[in-house]
Amino acid sequence: MTELPADFRAFHQLYRGAYVHWAELYLSNRADAEEAVDQAFEQLFLDWSDVLAKENPNAYA
Repeated sequence: MTELPADFRAFHQLYRGAYVHWAELYLSNRADAEEAVDQAFEQLFLDWSDVLAKENPNAYA
């Protein structure tokens, strides 16, 4: 298994909790919110070099 880049791990650690909280407000279910956010982070990882090229990666995510 390939290790995740340090910048991606840091981004995940910084923002996952806030993203789960936000998603839970809309989905009204913690488990669904966590699943949705985890799927979003999987997609972000696949596109990580493009995400970093954005003017504002945080806003893009």
